[in-house]
Amino acid sequence: MFKMNTDTAIDNVGRKVGIGIIFRDSKGNVLSSCSQKILAGYTPQVTEAVALHRGLMDANKVVPHLAKFGLLVEDVSVWIEECPPSVAPFCVG
Repeated sequence: MFKMNTDTAIDNVGRKVGIGIIFRDSKGNVLSSCSQKILAGYTPQVTEAVALHRGLMDANKVVPHLAKFGLLVEDVSVWIEECPPSVAPFCVG
């Protein structure tokens, strides 16, 4: 099980938004994190949606590669704190 937390900061004067995203495992260990500045004057609700979208997009970058790798395995493959070498370049980290 993984948990994604997001938060945002808004600078209305400078019309910019900061987003922060962190992924943790079930024990609270950090798996990956991201910060990004966006030059836009979004409302707080839109800002939170943008942060969630970015987090989901980061998570989804690796999923298609894992699915293709799944065609090559005999049964179920599970990796803890790592991923298959052929997929590693696509992992967020």
